[in-house]
Amino acid sequence: ARLRLGCIIVRREHSMQRPPALFAFVLCVFLPDAVRAAGNAGGKAVDLFLDDLRKGGKDKISFLFEVGANNGLWSNHVMKRAQQACPGGASRVRLTLIEPQQVFAARLRAMASLWRGTFFPAAAWTNETTLSFFLSSFSEASSLSEQMALTFNEPELHPEVRSVSVPTIDLAHMMLSAVHGAAAARGSVFLKLDVESAEYDLLPRLLTSGALCLCDYILIEWHLNAVAPGKRLAGVLFRNQLDGLLARGCARPPRLIIHDEDYRNNYGEPVPGLDKLASRYANAAAHLRNKRNFGVASDIIAQRSIRRPRAVSTVTAWLRNASEGVCAHYFADGLGRQRRETSARTTGRCEGRSGKFAVTTTQAENNLTSYAGECLRMCAACGRCNFLTLSRRERTCHWFESCDVRSLQRLRLAVTGPATLPKQAGAL
Repeated sequence: ARLRLGCIIVRREHSMQRPPALFAFVLCVFLPDAVRAAGNAGGKAVDLFLDDLRKGGKDKISFLFEVGANNGLWSNHVMKRAQQACPGGASRVRLTLIEPQQVFAARLRAMASLWRGTFFPAAAWTNETTLSFFLSSFSEASSLSEQMALTFNEPELHPEVRSVSVPTIDLAHMMLSAVHGAAAARGSVFLKLDVESAEYDLLPRLLTSGALCLCDYILIEWHLNAVAPGKRLAGVLFRNQLDGLLARGCARPPRLIIHDEDYRNNYGEPVPGLDKLASRYANAAAHLRNKRNFGVASDIIAQRSIRRPRAVSTVTAWLRNASEGVCAHYFADGLGRQRRETSARTTGRCEGRSGKFAVTTTQAENNLTSYAGECLRMCAACGRCNFLTLSRRERTCHWFESCDVRSLQRLRLAVTGPATLPKQAGAL
């Protein structure tokens, strides 16, 4: 394990002598970096994860994925805290360790057995295949990236690094299968990703597959400097847009995303094209005649939204409080198939115990908040709409007179919640 030496000087005056003699000794403690991932921010995410575990009850299973586990110290530390957090806490966390380095295989296999978890002696990737894995003299820099491994291998003295062929797993498919395949109700999901620059390949796949939307807490260690210079600009743009993509694209965005960006791994190296891109956007106005000022319109819209904060907060609050899945009688009522739609949108009245609304607004089709707001408006006009399910796949919303939101059935891209928020708040 990589260790850092933390030392403090303890001083003591001996009062029996004149002048007082000053004695000093040094107390040193070895601190494993793996336990201190991302510093205080990483600790906050773990604290929230364990707090969810305490509040979740015995019927919920939480998930802890450490991708690029190295020696496994971090996961072992979290699992020990889970064991202390509440009775049976560790038994309600499904631990998954992923690490291709054979030097750690025996240790990680034993750790997975101890915590009744799963260990994959493979590299995380976008599909199942075989890739070259480069071994650095500094094990934490061993990577699918030769640049990363070689940089920490004293390239001036050792211009080459040894490589081995390793199997890979489709990380997105594995996470989706693990979480959706669990028999018990789902608790929180924590993803720790430290893959030495492979994050720029993995995260787009995790995003488009929906795997990142499963996560409540995400801790990413970035390694921009290990990316080929020609790809760094795309990496910078993706890194700075990731939070926004998840916030807009997930029905239930992650509660906390932590970006661990060590200075040595992310700054101080050129990003080809960045200056040109910044100059292009900053100086374009000076070369365009008769250009309309979009800033005036944006200021007016911003002021308008400030005068109507309630409309935004109501819909957002419903989305944040909704739960993934559908009511137990969703399929029994035939709502999962094509069905004659209830005329609640036009008449404001509903029949039976459930029904379906069709959302046709162009704005709603392209924006999750607008889509949810349209569904909530139609629900407010339906006297029997006490619970609402939003299906992003079908672009429809379903209403129910009754629903046990504590026992929802799993259905991807669907969320369900009580329809009380818009009725209490009035206009949306």
